[in-house]
Amino acid sequence: MIFLLLMLSLELQLHQTAALFTVTVPKELYIIEHGSNATLECNFDTGSHVNLGAITASLQKVENDTSPHRERATLLEEQLSLGKALFHIPQVQVRDEGQYQCIIIYGVAWDYKYLTLKVKGQIEPRTHPTWLLHIFIPSCIIAFIFIATVIALRKQLCQKLYSSKDTTKRSVTTKKREVNSAI
Repeated sequence: MIFLLLMLSLELQLHQTAALFTVTVPKELYIIEHGSNATLECNFDTGSHVNLGAITASLQKVENDTSPHRERATLLEEQLSLGKALFHIPQVQVRDEGQYQCIIIYGVAWDYKYLTLKVKGQIEPRTHPTWLLHIFIPSCIIAFIFIATVIALRKQLCQKLYSSKDTTKRSVTTKKREVNSAI
């Protein structure tokens, strides 16, 4: 009988904790400058003193695709005892933009809210075009094609010279001079 009363008391306490536990967000939309740091905030109310050992907080990006991604938000634990879960995202990038789900679990109770992060400002290109890419490389390609063509034509002319029936030394020397002057 005492065991049954103890179980009912424990269940009633868990039910009350779950009923009182709520997550709120002071701001649903964060507009952050590209390259700056962002701190997204979720508040939670336990109805009484916060037991830090019983709390788990996470911020997950809600994405439509199934590609794996690395979570960049880190929990700043200093404010948890005050009922605040602060998530820090360093040097915000375009890929950080989107909707996030702030999930907080307290014992057996849990709740969540959505936050949206938008990135604004000029976005610098990752690679800067240089003269090397636009002038030097195409020029080298053209030069290599020209050299390869000259070598191929010279090889064809030399093969024609050596395959002819006139194999005298004087005839070959004369034809080599003609080939060199043609090139």
